Amino acid sequence: MADYFGMKSVIEKCEEVIIKQASTLESIKLFQIACAVAEHDRYSPTMTLLIDKLSSMKREELSKLRFSQASDVLKMFGLLTPLVPGDVVADVFAAKMKRREMKRKKWCCFL
Repeated sequence: MADYFGMKSVIEKCEEVIIKQASTLESIKLFQIACAVAEHDRYSPTMTLLIDKLSSMKREELSKLRFSQASDVLKMFGLLTPLVPGDVVADVFAAKMKRREMKRKKWCCFL
């Protein structure tokens, strides 16, 4: 909403809170916040942090997230259509693949 009304100071404060609380948030809340931040600024450092946190989750935990739950808060305010932005899903998948590839390279050196 702050983005809609052009309240830059509110957005900055929200990003500070997100950065401080990201490690303690449950997966559904983390996903909801990632969707909201993606609507505001997909390339922000906050979004990078959220994508990194989501990509570190196990596949089973990620599969439990329902896309309809991810945008419930945003739908209440009419800020998002019922679908989760595909770029959020793509970013999480790409980060997860990169993380897996880095682990493979790390173990390859020991063999």
